[in-house]
Amino acid sequence: MTSTMFGGREKKGNGAEDISPMVWKENAEMSANPLSGLFFLWLQPLFTRASKLRRVGRWLEMEDLAPIPDNDTSEQVDARFQAAYASFKPKPKAKKAGEEDTEDDEGPSGETAKQLEKRLTYALFATCKRRIIEGGAFRLVNSILQFTFPVLLNLVLAYYQDVQSG
Repeated sequence: MTSTMFGGREKKGNGAEDISPMVWKENAEMSANPLSGLFFLWLQPLFTRASKLRRVGRWLEMEDLAPIPDNDTSEQVDARFQAAYASFKPKPKAKKAGEEDTEDDEGPSGETAKQLEKRLTYALFATCKRRIIEGGAFRLVNSILQFTFPVLLNLVLAYYQDVQSG
């Protein structure tokens, strides 16, 4: 292709060959500092690459995406889930005097639907506990900040109204 003037810069060809392939650190997400992790700044190279590719009519490929952190691979998550699922110990039900021994419908494992639900809930929480707690903490801070701003604004406006009225 012939070279053209584009935006004050000379550009040869379609530019697709000028864009280097995406290269990630081993664990880009896990090695990011807290500020970078909070604002997803560690993804900036991906956004830059997407912008460059878009200019030449191409799109991101699967190879461009950041690798999954080791602790989030399906093998790791499955191992944690299976260990938690197997370690669940149901609490024995205390029978009250005069109460019949009524069994709910038992599944093939010999557990009732309620017991299976408790086992599954326990395993899911044990597997994702850290993420659930972190997400809850961020949600709490977000809610507090959203509630605080209007209250502070009201206080500032009330102060100025008092100052102006004398």
